[in-house]
Amino acid sequence: MTIAEPALYQIRVQGRLDPSWSDRLAGMMIETDQSASSPVTTLTGELIDQSALHGVFNTLLELHLPILSAQCLTGPERTSDAEADPSACLRGRRGHGRRRSRHLEQARRES
Repeated sequence: MTIAEPALYQIRVQGRLDPSWSDRLAGMMIETDQSASSPVTTLTGELIDQSALHGVFNTLLELHLPILSAQCLTGPERTSDAEADPSACLRGRRGHGRRRSRHLEQARRES
């Protein structure tokens, strides 16, 4: 997997997000689970590259929705290591995204 290849992603955020935001979030499918004490929204979809993924992250941050998890569901990075560390798919083969991975880890600890 490289940063320029399409991949299927699943992103979970704390809070409620209306499905009408799908177009602004690269066409990702938006589902909200309201059965928990606080709603959790799951975004799932194929993004054309990791630049599109970062655009989705930026939109979520602008909306002040804490990112709970981000998981790459396709590609060679989908190994037991990637499952243990969902942000592993952001790094690709050349170590891209290490700073972003630390940001995701910090967001997880704060939530």
